[in-house]
Amino acid sequence: MGNLISHSIWIMGTLADRLRERTKELGVSQADLARATGAKGPSVNKWFSGQTQNLKGKNLVKAAEFLRVSEAWLADGVGPKERSFTHGSFLSISQERYDLLSETQKKAIEEWVDAQITAYTGIGPDNTPAQKATGTDPSKKFA
Repeated sequence: MGNLISHSIWIMGTLADRLRERTKELGVSQADLARATGAKGPSVNKWFSGQTQNLKGKNLVKAAEFLRVSEAWLADGVGPKERSFTHGSFLSISQERYDLLSETQKKAIEEWVDAQITAYTGIGPDNTPAQKATGTDPSKKFA
C-alpha cells in the first residue's frame, strides 16, 4: 500500500508495485499489457520484476492508457491514480487517433455518445432523469 500525502494523492511504492496492483484490479495479464504497448514480453517481465525502475516515452503513455491510470501515477507513484477525462479518452481510441477528426466530426461523435449514455442510463446531460426516448435502441451501432 502507498503513503497518503494529502486527502487525494498517494505515493505508491515501485513501478512493479503499481503495475501489479493495477493489472490485478483490472484482471489483465503481463501478456495483455505487452500486446497493448507493443513491448516485448521479456521487457514487460522486467517491469514487473523490478529490474526496470521507470517507464518513459511511448511505453509509459501506452501502458497508462491501457491500465487507465495517469502517466504521473504510473511513472512515479505520485498524483491521482485515475486518468482525467479528456476529449478522446475512449478505452480503445488513442488521443492521437481522435485528434485526426475535424471539430465538426468530434462534435457529432460526442453528441452520439452523449445520446447513448442517456439511452443506457436514463440520465440526461444535465444529470437529471431523461424523458423516455422513442425509437432509440442503444444496442444498435451507427445507422
